[in-house]
Amino acid sequence: MAGAIEPARIAAIGHSLGGWTVTALGGARFSTDRFAQDCKMHPIPRTCGLSVELGIAQGHDNQLDGDLSDARIGAIVSLDLGLARGFTPENLAAFPVPALIIGAGVDIGDLPAKLESGYLAADLPKATSSYVEIPDAMHFSFMQVCKPGAVELIEEETPGDGVVCKDEGRGQPLLSQTRHEAAVILRHDC
Repeated sequence: MAGAIEPARIAAIGHSLGGWTVTALGGARFSTDRFAQDCKMHPIPRTCGLSVELGIAQGHDNQLDGDLSDARIGAIVSLDLGLARGFTPENLAAFPVPALIIGAGVDIGDLPAKLESGYLAADLPKATSSYVEIPDAMHFSFMQVCKPGAVELIEEETPGDGVVCKDEGRGQPLLSQTRHEAAVILRHDC
């Protein structure tokens, strides 16, 4: 029956901050205070700098703290997420749904997989989660291939953002590989 949704088989997949989002929807809890403390220990400009842009302020009433889970989500796939170190290890250890965490092995500058996707995977239940780090993938490898002229168009609109088109040609194969791995690990049909 085309178009029918099986409520018991809903998975969410997200890349970068979308990976953070699906992790929160799956049941992980973020702590603004923990994130701020981690930024003192690992002052990584890219992730810690986002705290201002995203309105994450230690000691303030923050909408990211607390339960953001969605009971309809039965499994998650996180692709090279960011801000992972704000999730509490205790909560990750009790993560209620199967999870596939995929990290990019090539660091594009201050976003090492070991401190983001690797951190998340280290505390998730081993029986219901898997971690894959693709050694030759970078953060933007999980995106669609850019169309001809896209870099110029992006650079004209927002200088410096043309980097999203870096790693040309890996997007489609990685997306197909990711979909297959997710289907196998999370036991969903391709």
